[in-house]
Amino acid sequence: MSRILTITAILTAAFTLSVSAAPSPVSQPLLALSGLASTTWDDDEITVVEHPVYTVAYPKTWQVAKDAEAGDKVITFMVGGSDSYITIRLYEAGGGIDEHAMIASVLETLDGPLIETISRENFSTWGSYNGQGRHLKGMIAGFFPGGARIFTAVINEQGILITEVYYSEDLDEAMPGYDLVQQSFVLK
Repeated sequence: MSRILTITAILTAAFTLSVSAAPSPVSQPLLALSGLASTTWDDDEITVVEHPVYTVAYPKTWQVAKDAEAGDKVITFMVGGSDSYITIRLYEAGGGIDEHAMIASVLETLDGPLIETISRENFSTWGSYNGQGRHLKGMIAGFFPGGARIFTAVINEQGILITEVYYSEDLDEAMPGYDLVQQSFVLK
């Protein structure tokens, strides 16, 4: 089983969110993105997904792997041909879901069982959103240097849970793309 399938299975077991029907995203060139860290993207290097609930851009070299059970409220971007990925989960915040408990559940799943964590850092912003986050750095599955960033926030009754898992060998390709996704993601 590949590293990504193992990680996805572990995270899926940590929690399940029910969401609605499949999307019909429309891709178009992104005309302008401001605030990107140090990477400039040409229109022919990115894909933009316009969805009724969100807009997001990602590098064309990445693949989109959607969770079939979750419909359009979960989108996973695979970094090129590697096992690094970013998952964005959307949920109705008013439905009795405690975002503190949600991030604690993901951390419990990752911090120890999946990642032998060497350092832990808190952060409070992802893209233009304020919330709570945790950055874990260490050894994935005890063998592969890497880490994970987990972030959650509630914006106008819409909850988001972001999970970025990266292997150190993928950092040159993953980080500029993660920045692109962060800076372009907009809830409507």
